[in-house]
Amino acid sequence: MPRSESFANPQLALNPAAPAVRFRGFQREAPAPKRPSRIKQAVLDHRAALASDRRLEADAELARSDDGTDVDDDGAADDTEPLGLFIPPPAPAAMGSPVSEHVALALQRVEPTDRRACRAYVSQLVTIEFESAVAELLSLLSAAQAKTHRRVVLGLKETLRAVELRKAKAVVMAVNIEPGDALEALHHSVIDACHRTDTPVLFAHSRRSLAKQALRDLPGVSNSTSSVSVLDLQGFETQFTTLLDTHSQLRRAWIVQLTQRLPGLLNPRNETPLWIAAWNNACTQDVIQACRANGWSIDEPDSTHGHTPLMVAVRRGFVACALALVAERADAEARAFDGQTVMHLAAATPHMDEVVAAIVGWRVPAVDEDRPAGAILRALGRSLTLDGWTPRLSDLAPTARARAHRLLSARDFAGRTPRAVALDRGVHAAGGPMLAMLDAIKDPAP
Repeated sequence: MPRSESFANPQLALNPAAPAVRFRGFQREAPAPKRPSRIKQAVLDHRAALASDRRLEADAELARSDDGTDVDDDGAADDTEPLGLFIPPPAPAAMGSPVSEHVALALQRVEPTDRRACRAYVSQLVTIEFESAVAELLSLLSAAQAKTHRRVVLGLKETLRAVELRKAKAVVMAVNIEPGDALEALHHSVIDACHRTDTPVLFAHSRRSLAKQALRDLPGVSNSTSSVSVLDLQGFETQFTTLLDTHSQLRRAWIVQLTQRLPGLLNPRNETPLWIAAWNNACTQDVIQACRANGWSIDEPDSTHGHTPLMVAVRRGFVACALALVAERADAEARAFDGQTVMHLAAATPHMDEVVAAIVGWRVPAVDEDRPAGAILRALGRSLTLDGWTPRLSDLAPTARARAHRLLSARDFAGRTPRAVALDRGVHAAGGPMLAMLDAIKDPAP
């Protein structure tokens, strides 16, 4: 036995059968707790808030049962809603409507009580056969990845990077990503990037099921994952084509259920199916055309804030949905209850420069993502570039010039123009395309 090891383990001198332990410096008996990331901390805070709300509801229910306030004079239970508690309305699926529970809850904008159920962002129907086909394809890809190069990447951040770099052939997203501001923004960024790059998004499996069943052949996979990006399909093109055909059928069935006109489907806030689709980042051209074919207005506002579907898409930062609505000639001069137009909302939301250019009618040079500088601008959220171009109202046709002047000079009930809102919020970089376009109002009026 080397002398260094005998000194490292003095018990060897007394008991030669003791295991040899090499001294490696200071070591903790239990590893130090790892500091959670920003997104993980936001998820933990959201879980703690939900647990606190459940405890408060349980305490309130116990207090009502103790003091007898839930019993009428005749001994019958009082089914009135207690003050301060919100009981969601019954879903139309529970009342016999020919829609799935997932679509019914989405139309009511109510979160499912089951954590494993599909949430509202899932823009297709999900069947057991489809989930089995997805699991089989991902299992084949993960088994082939160990022998060759990387075929799939896991996680929302890696998926977003692969989609923005146009390396992803398809994205598989879990149907029950936890609600919360941090994760909501991240997974909606993935969906928006997929819409803009024409990358198919397949919704299947819960987070835990996606990691355990579909990706069991990959080493080091955690017990749950929110998304999988497929990078290479070589050798499995036939299975993927069949899977896409099934996905198209399920999405068409979802669109039919979402856009049909049935009594009881419209929620009390007058949020139409197109409004709901814009809220959930699912407002694509086929959804808009189906809504119009069923008689839904593309500019119908809600009864809470007076926001149209275009305003909702811009306010929530969904570039692809907003561009689809603009292409379908949604009214950009409609006003909300506070007097704001879609230009005010775009001025208060980052990364909306391309939407503003499409609304006004400017032909702005797009960022060349094949160049290194273009990749940097895309990573910073820039989709337009000012190289060799200055936004001027005089570049537009006379009719478009007058409309652009009305849009850029519109004032809300607080007297603020879109440019004043942008300067007040400070979400756009100085010298960037957004402020340059909003400054075009300085051009002589038509």
